[in-house]
Amino acid sequence: MSSPYDDLPATEWRHVTEELLDAHPLSRERIVQVVRSAWASIFRSRIGDLVIGTDIFPQPQVLGFFLHELIPVELAKEEPGWRRGSGAEKDAEFPSPNDHAGRQDDAHHRRRGRR
Repeated sequence: MSSPYDDLPATEWRHVTEELLDAHPLSRERIVQVVRSAWASIFRSRIGDLVIGTDIFPQPQVLGFFLHELIPVELAKEEPGWRRGSGAEKDAEFPSPNDHAGRQDDAHHRRRGRR
C-alpha cells in the first residue's frame, strides 16, 4: 500500500496532512473528540484490580494498539454509518453512497432471482 507521503521531503508532510484532514468526511474537531473518547476509555479500563495510568503504565506500543482498536469502535458507536473495518478494509469504514446503491441493487436482483 502506498502512502501519500512517499517520495516527499519531510518539509511537505504538513501540507499533505492538512489536505488529508480537509478531505476527511469528519471535521477535525470531531476526529479529536473521538480520539479523546478512546483515551478516556483507556484510562477507565482495569486489568484485574489495576487501573491503567494509576497502577500500571503500559508501553507506548501497547497504548497505540489500544487506540488502534478503540478509535474505530468509538467512531462506530457515535457516528451513524461508520463501522469497524475488517480484513483488507481500513480500520474504520464508512460506505460511500455508491457502495450503498450497489448493495441495494444487489438485494433487488436477489429478490428477483437474478443473482
